[in-house]
Amino acid sequence: HGYAKVNEVSLAGTDVGQTLCKYAEEKKVDMLVAGAHAVSAIQRLTFGSTTAYLLKNSPSLLFVQH
Repeated sequence: HGYAKVNEVSLAGTDVGQTLCKYAEEKKVDMLVAGAHAVSAIQRLTFGSTTAYLLKNSPSLLFVQH
């Protein structure tokens, strides 16, 4: 696919959305890719939604696949 470099970052024990946004900003990332799936409002309140956070806060283009 023409990608010369792929970076892996451990997100264990962090706020994933905030960490991804910070990383994207620091590395000047062109695009983030996130998945979306239907969850209930109760699940979203309990567990949060990284994709929802990225939709509101991503410093770069965000591609969401459902």
